[in-house]
Amino acid sequence: MGPMELQGVSTYVMTSDLIELPGEAALECAGFWGTYCGKNPQPKFSGNYKATVYTPYDVRVSLALRYLGSTDDLGSNGIDFGAETYWDLTAEWSATGNYIVTGGISNLFDT
Repeated sequence: MGPMELQGVSTYVMTSDLIELPGEAALECAGFWGTYCGKNPQPKFSGNYKATVYTPYDVRVSLALRYLGSTDDLGSNGIDFGAETYWDLTAEWSATGNYIVTGGISNLFDT
């Protein structure tokens, strides 16, 4: 095995205030979705992380983790989203100086 590279980015939304009309109180949307917070769930915490191993055979293998925190539905449907973790596996081979062969599996454990 050769060197290993670690990458990652995390996002924590401390507050996401929505003011529908001037003079009204701010409505908190971090960690919520539906009604006044809109159609796109906004988790308070999310992150993407990846570990890549370089081999002496012009092959590199990466294992990535994608995390989305939970969100609660403010609407009448009550469709809450629990936290989700996805694992992705990718391999790349430098076949020649001009060509790279890549293969991978997204959502490796089918969660």
